[in-house]
Order: sequence, then C-alpha cells, then structure tokens
Amino acid sequence: MLLDVLQATGAKAEFESVALDYAARFEKSPPAWQETGTEAPAVRRVAAAAAIVFPARLDVTVSRQVEQAQRAAMNKRAATLDFSAVTSADAQGAAMVAATIADAVAGGRELTVLGAQRLFDAVRGAIEPGRRDDCDGAWQLALVALRLVGERQAFEDLSIDFCVTYEVSPPSWEPMPASIRTAAPEHVAAVRVATAAVEGSALVLRGELTGRVVQELGLLREHASSRADVVVDCRALRRVDFVAAGELLNEVVALCGAGKSVLFVEPSPIVDALFTVMGIHEVAEIRRRRI
Repeated sequence: MLLDVLQATGAKAEFESVALDYAARFEKSPPAWQETGTEAPAVRRVAAAAAIVFPARLDVTVSRQVEQAQRAAMNKRAATLDFSAVTSADAQGAAMVAATIADAVAGGRELTVLGAQRLFDAVRGAIEPGRRDDCDGAWQLALVALRLVGERQAFEDLSIDFCVTYEVSPPSWEPMPASIRTAAPEHVAAVRVATAAVEGSALVLRGELTGRVVQELGLLREHASSRADVVVDCRALRRVDFVAAGELLNEVVALCGAGKSVLFVEPSPIVDALFTVMGIHEVAEIRRRRI
C-alpha cells in the first residue's frame, strides 16, 4: 500500500527507494513504477479537501453539513461545498450556510463552491422585497451567492431591496478572495464522464471517483442491463472517496438483488482497503492484484 500511495502522489524517487527495501526484505521483485505521463507533484503534501454535499432543501437539518465544514476548518483542510442539488431554502438554513461561507472568507481558508447559481435561485425564492422576515438569512445568502457568481449589478439591485425592506444601510460589493473558488455542477459532471468507459466486456474505471458519481453509476447500470455477470476493471482506478464508495455499494447491492454477479478486477491496495471497509467485498467478488 505504501508503494501504491507513492505511485498515486507521483513520488518516483521515494517509490524506487522503498522498492529496493521491498526487494531486500521479501527477496522478490517489487511492483514496477507505472509511467502516467503526468506525475502528480510530490513536493508538498496536504490533506484532501473535505467534500460536503448539501440536500435539496436548506433548513435547520443542514447543521450536519455545517459541522463538517467546521471540522475541516479546525483541521486546516480545504473544503468543497456542493449545492448542485439545492432547490429551496428557509431563512434559518440559509443563515447557517451564509455564516459558513463568511467564516471561510474571514479565515482565508480554501473553499470551493459547486452550484453557486443554483444556490442563488433557491434562496431568491425565499425572499420578497418589502416583506420583513424575523431572520434575514435568505437575504444574506442570496447576496453571498451573487458575490460567488460575480454578478455585481444584481448584487447592488438586491442590496437596495434589502436596505428598503429592513431599513438598514445597504451592504457594499466586495469580490470574493482568491481562496474562494466556484465551479458549475455541469463542469464537474463533464470531468467525471471520462473516469468510466465500456471496453469489451468490462466497465473500466479510471482516475479518481468522488462525490455522487451519477454518470459512472448510470453507465454501470446500462452496462449491467444486458448481462448476468458484470465485470468492473479497476486497474487504472487511483482513488475512491467515501461518498463515491457508498454510492457504488448501493448500486452493487441493487445489481446483486436483481440476480447479477459483480466482479471488481484488480483494484489498487488503497481502493481494495476502502472496498473492504465499506463492505463491498461482502456482496461482490474482488479479484486482487498479484504482486
């Protein structure tokens, strides 16, 4: 697994050193370094970003996601807030999300926001000019969302409505700092499409699987629809996060419940360990690598 980690992080020199130790200790050839063409930088090692997916409705139940963001901040980890599924919000939930983003801005922490436009559309439906709600959380989050998408004129128009409704000074426009980035859900989905493809009789997974992996699971479902034995080639799969592994487990359980058998071919030691932790090995066969 150590060799696998060094391969995944592009640490070729360290890999070769450990490979020599491996050969001396076990008296056999170590795994060979696999040239990928684009090695990952190994000079600086940082904790992986915490991926936090928000539900369709932002209300007080988002306290769990807010706590995840707070833990990431305490551990000095970057975080990704995914609002791509959000369709509605109330003032309390919006206030909690606005405070979470404001804390990241004030602390200069690395934060990526997915679906900022969807976030604005959802909270905009919860406010009405002239109607003074007990909590102005939806207004605050709508203004934050406009800063995220860079819509200065819309921000200033909405800030005037906020000023008139609550009889306060309008907030001033400030662009988001460089530590706060945005990405559209469709861009993320497009990146994910390339991680799965049907080749011959197998579904081949490559690179990294993170988040809900909707595209990959859809392809798996389509691939499995016409066969009883489903083969998933994992030899080029570098990493899977917990969210993706959970989604994959649910899909495999459904396939097995439909009378199909699922075989995962040669996942890396890292991926194999996660599959075992998640219980995938209990419902599907895993053909492990021979070292």
